[in-house]
Amino acid sequence: MEGDHGRSVAALVLGLVSLLMSVCLGAGLLLGVPAIILGWPRRGGRHQPAIATAGLVLGLVGTAVSLLTVAMLFTDG
Repeated sequence: MEGDHGRSVAALVLGLVSLLMSVCLGAGLLLGVPAIILGWPRRGGRHQPAIATAGLVLGLVGTAVSLLTVAMLFTDG
């Protein structure tokens, strides 16, 4: 179960950094996708499900804000 804890913490860190870096061109997107992958629930349970869920949510929000930032850059908005 130690691997699940490491994945959960990695998802949380990547998700948090992706949210902070989402205003940089593509940086939040590049960090948000791995956070989503690592935070996604796997079969067999989790050692730290709350941490993994927080990483997943932060990764999703960071990716969405990054996509909105890139979209606003390529439009007149």
